[in-house]
Amino acid sequence: MRVLQFGLGVVAIVSAFAAPLAANAAPIFYSETVADVINATNPWATGANLALDQGSSSASISGSTNFTGLNLAGNPTTSTFQYGSSTSASSGSLKAQVDGTVANPYYNAANAPYIYENTINPDGSPTLVRVRANVSMSDSLNVVGGPGLAFIKANIGIDGKSEASISSSVNAYVFATSTLGSQMVWYDQNYGGTSLVDDAFSTQGLSVSGGVSAIEISLRLELSFYLNEWLFEGYDLFGSGDFFNTLTINSFSGFDANGNPVDLASVTGSDGSSFATVRFADPGDPNQVPEPTSFALIGIGLAGLAAARRQRTH
Repeated sequence: MRVLQFGLGVVAIVSAFAAPLAANAAPIFYSETVADVINATNPWATGANLALDQGSSSASISGSTNFTGLNLAGNPTTSTFQYGSSTSASSGSLKAQVDGTVANPYYNAANAPYIYENTINPDGSPTLVRVRANVSMSDSLNVVGGPGLAFIKANIGIDGKSEASISSSVNAYVFATSTLGSQMVWYDQNYGGTSLVDDAFSTQGLSVSGGVSAIEISLRLELSFYLNEWLFEGYDLFGSGDFFNTLTINSFSGFDANGNPVDLASVTGSDGSSFATVRFADPGDPNQVPEPTSFALIGIGLAGLAAARRQRTH
């Protein structure tokens, strides 16, 4: 587990607030699930999709593909790559899941590659297969805050679990994008064994202009199987990543252009969803105090804080 950026752990009280702009029609969601074969020598090159589903608030795939080639002993061998992936998105919440197995994996340097550069050979043998899930939400938030409000930070909780066998890995990433740019704000990399995740973190500053802040949060999962010279033949490969319990925006905190805290009266999504506000942006601090003008949201705030601090149950 890695947390790349935390917010400011400070407190301030401001009593005057500015009026927000009108809300947009609704948040925008995007979901994508993919199973593919990648050129292991150039993982950034175009891969060969085995299954693909794209949608707005959800997507899912499941299936299997057989590959045939020579094993290390030179004997003809057939392996089966079985995969599944799903996503779900709603205002302030993102979910993603991947799982897969490779039964009877094999490798022989003499095998023709399944993909070489941008050429696909369906009769070839892969050296890297993956299952991926990408899900995101973007919205224009209406923000009511005190004088000097320049940006806000989203305080996020994430809860999940991943498992990886030998010759496999599960990577999870969270990205936040605003008018100030894009940043990877959290990641977890599992190259074998079990990884339990129960974390809290903050995004970078999200610019506020005229009472509106544009935000995009994305959650990406990737399960990879490595069918190369380091493969131990005779052992089936498996892996999974379950983040359906969940990435959640717990609250927002406000700041001026110099990073000093500014009280928030409210943060509202374009669909009318209300978010809790706190006076400082340390999501791991159990003593956070809701904004004095946001007690109507205290139930949401306490639930978010409890979720961020609860014991791991996986």
